[in-house]
Amino acid sequence: MLRHTFLHVPGVGPKTELKFWERGIYCWENYLENPGRLGLGRGAQLNLDTFIESSLKAVKCGDALFFEHLLPKREIWRIYPEFKDQAVFLDIETTGLGGQGDYITMIGLFNGRQIKTFVRGQNLEDFATELKNYSVIVTYNGKCFDLPFIKSEFKDLKFTQAHIDLRYFLYRLGYSGGLKRVEANVGIRREKGLEDIDGYLATVLWQKYLQGDQRALQALIRYNIEDVVNLKRLMEFGYNRIIEFFPIPIDYLEPGKEIKIDVPFDSSIVQEIRGEMSWMP
Repeated sequence: MLRHTFLHVPGVGPKTELKFWERGIYCWENYLENPGRLGLGRGAQLNLDTFIESSLKAVKCGDALFFEHLLPKREIWRIYPEFKDQAVFLDIETTGLGGQGDYITMIGLFNGRQIKTFVRGQNLEDFATELKNYSVIVTYNGKCFDLPFIKSEFKDLKFTQAHIDLRYFLYRLGYSGGLKRVEANVGIRREKGLEDIDGYLATVLWQKYLQGDQRALQALIRYNIEDVVNLKRLMEFGYNRIIEFFPIPIDYLEPGKEIKIDVPFDSSIVQEIRGEMSWMP
């Protein structure tokens, strides 16, 4: 989709982009082959020449921020296919919603091939180094929650990645609510024993782990892994749905190789916590 995009060129809005497509300029390469087809004035053509050449260079160099700075915020999803091999899906677990004393307990990363989990007290400090390997971050509600939380935890961290927040992207397609609700609405089902875990129960699992229950940590890790793996599925689902509304042919995203999650967990810890909670007033 990105190579079909002209919205990032100053002076080009949705109506102008549509006119380009109607005149047979479906992508950057079409334009470079026959720039005169648009009938632009010399100044406008030079401007478009410059930005198309810069766009090709940015893709080649893996500079996703070039497009984030220029595209309308609601259109940042367009960069995903060109940068999917440099993208990472991110989700954090915390002790709360960000109030005084709350902190990150775990960060999960999934690049479509490998899953990496960073746990407080074990290897959380390695997260910032790993993040440097990517040019795009994909989250769900990360704009309001994950990224601000990470910034408060890692004071020296400078985000050099473009950010796609699936919460806003999927809302355009009619899907709203929390991550688990959206997953259910698009047909994603979690493994039995994990479907009962929510944000609050995740905080309780961490407390149980601090009290010495290793089952709680394994369940929390598995829960977090399900989050990041499902983000990729949601990104692909949303992309393939939204391109159907465009008047030009755009290639669908082929789902990547299915990742087998082989991190074991004991669901009894979840059942025990639910039982304890049922007695709470």
